Amino acid sequence: MRVTKPLVKPNVAEPISEQMAVDLYGEHFQASVSRIENFYSCPYSHFISYGLKLKERQEFKLETFAMGDLFHDAIRRILSEKDGLMSKDSTFQDCMNKAADTVNAIIKNFSYQILQSSARYDYIKKKLIKIVGRTLYALLQQHHITQFKPIAHEKSFGMKGLKSGTDEEGHIEGLKVKLKNNREMTIRGQIDRIDGYRDGSDVYLRVIDYKSSKRDLNLTEVYNGISLQLLTYLEVASQNAIELVKDSELVTNLQELESIIVKSAGMFYFHVHNPLLTVADYSDVSLLEEERLKQYKLKGYALEDVDVALAMDETLEPSTTSKIVPVGLTKDSKFSGRSSSVLDEEKMFTLKRFVPKKLQQAGDKIYEGCTDINPYRLGNKKACTYCEYKAICQFDTAEPTNSYNEIKAIDKKEIHEKFKQVVNDHE
Repeated sequence: MRVTKPLVKPNVAEPISEQMAVDLYGEHFQASVSRIENFYSCPYSHFISYGLKLKERQEFKLETFAMGDLFHDAIRRILSEKDGLMSKDSTFQDCMNKAADTVNAIIKNFSYQILQSSARYDYIKKKLIKIVGRTLYALLQQHHITQFKPIAHEKSFGMKGLKSGTDEEGHIEGLKVKLKNNREMTIRGQIDRIDGYRDGSDVYLRVIDYKSSKRDLNLTEVYNGISLQLLTYLEVASQNAIELVKDSELVTNLQELESIIVKSAGMFYFHVHNPLLTVADYSDVSLLEEERLKQYKLKGYALEDVDVALAMDETLEPSTTSKIVPVGLTKDSKFSGRSSSVLDEEKMFTLKRFVPKKLQQAGDKIYEGCTDINPYRLGNKKACTYCEYKAICQFDTAEPTNSYNEIKAIDKKEIHEKFKQVVNDHE
């Protein structure tokens, strides 16, 4: 009977009842941004992971996500030190030494002890140290040519009240999202880095997320809910701006908080890696370092304000492109259309207002019991590529009832109108 079942019954997931959804998720639940992105990527994957809480059997191996956690942990520890590396006297060798000391300390933890298990993993550990060291040196170089300075590292939000026993000191409020039937969803997480810059009464904030793989911010993905992380972080930072700024060097006393105006300066990904270079002359060390620094350029969107761009990169001049942020200037000191990823204040504001609406839509659908086997496909990107539940859902496009949620790339001009429409429809 089981063998012939697919011949007579379609491969469709039945929705769960609202009461069952409440039993599984609770009346009010806390969710990470990645969880909501997972729901938009494929509702069935979300149900299996967060409803039924099924997990693959763990194996004694170094997972990709574990390496990402190691990078985050090492960078956080080093940059959070009061007498850290961000001084003009620090050298590349200082960065490598600090990376080696920190990584060697981290791998003593149970989660990373595999790196001490064999000669092969010892080699991998040395490669990881080089990646952390190179990344630190790139961060050091960027630090010296920007007026934006870190005001928070690995800033947790929405963690208060969790049963994990995590220290709540220094945590900021999560993003609270109102749902139907008087329910509420709180978005929690951790922002890798928040930078600040002050110009008179204006305080500009930008958020940076460290990634172990190359990543850029795709607005089509944002609109479809599969890339909400950066904008959520920016919205959380904006809502908690006073709390973030009051303990920073941006203000000298608490009275100044009454007069400052907080603005969003941008949201970016930073690629943690050790880049391979192709240059004409490998003997020219300065050229090598300049090319290497370009490989660490932030990816994302900056505020469309030339003065802010100049504060982000003090070496930026007319007719040049920044080495560290995705902006370029024409000879008239205007933004270059080809080399600049910028948003004006209105578009930046609309995007920040869009995110809570998109989170709200996901929360309501979760409580409605949506468990559709409907993974997204955008060009060559598919939700199924790294999904660990393929053996359960048995998704197959040869099955008449199985098809991808086809996402089409949206033109930049059109997409901002779509963002506006979503925001206006939910006001």
